[in-house]
Amino acid sequence: MATHKYDEHDPYNDGYHRGDRVVPFRVLSLGMSRTATASTQRALVMLGFSNCYHGYRPLRRQNVPLASSDIARWMRAFELKWGAHPASGPSSLKQVSRILQDVLRGRPISWINVRPGPSRGKALLRDRKFWDDLLGDCQSACDLPVIAFWREIWEAYSEDPEVKVVLNIRPIESWFKSVQVLGKIYEPSLSKKLLCLLDPLFCMQFEMGRRLAIHVFGYDANFKTLFRNDGSTEKVYEANNAEIRAIIPEDRLLLWAPQDGWQPLCAFLNRPLPAQDTPVPRVNDAAQTLQFAQDLTRAAIIRVLRRLLSFVLLASSLTLTTRLFKTSA
Repeated sequence: MATHKYDEHDPYNDGYHRGDRVVPFRVLSLGMSRTATASTQRALVMLGFSNCYHGYRPLRRQNVPLASSDIARWMRAFELKWGAHPASGPSSLKQVSRILQDVLRGRPISWINVRPGPSRGKALLRDRKFWDDLLGDCQSACDLPVIAFWREIWEAYSEDPEVKVVLNIRPIESWFKSVQVLGKIYEPSLSKKLLCLLDPLFCMQFEMGRRLAIHVFGYDANFKTLFRNDGSTEKVYEANNAEIRAIIPEDRLLLWAPQDGWQPLCAFLNRPLPAQDTPVPRVNDAAQTLQFAQDLTRAAIIRVLRRLLSFVLLASSLTLTTRLFKTSA
């Protein structure tokens, strides 16, 4: 099983955990993606809340079978909460879901053949054991897909008075401009559809992004309304923040942005201030996010080419062996 130790060159914690909780859970950071979630992740780790689960972690390839990986378990959470397929209509990428099911069917993961009803599924998501199994090596968590399940995670851990919530805030106009990068990443294209058919891991990565766009941002399954400039995306952002502020007790909630500095964050989390000349991290701008997505695509292409090369070599070997056998005969 892969293990991970935080260092500044790999701030997004691409380790793997399955089983009981091994560290106490302490901080749930609930800002929408593109509200400095990666900067907050690094800040929390610097304050001692490591590991901090970030949305990049399930997207990275883990040294475990695909059916047991983080991304497969997040897909299970989607299925438990919203059902096997998006409720917003038939998808132009429905072959993605079909391939995803083909990849997982027959693997040693019991939830594929046992699909609990909505009430049972939601009960499982409120069970602390479910989240310990996925987040058990993390003292904190942030970003998508975590925020898609923030209500369930909060309900699972809220009885512990030490668990606190940080809500990243950002001016809505600035946030809407920045979040457009997600549309560039997950909007379907012919090349992405082809990669989904040829590479199971990329298929699951893309399908998770599509599910997030549908269930978190409220867009249709064909992505025709993805981040449209009609105010609807901003309303989702405002409604999400309003619900968090309504549900989380005031004494356990901090509204924060990196420009606020260390003092309010450290005071809220009861941590000493870092050294005076230590800046609050500012990482993962739009260009870095696009680069990460391009790296995922490039890795998928390499995997496909390796499979193709293996197939060609195998076919060539079989052909050569057959010819030698016929010649010797």
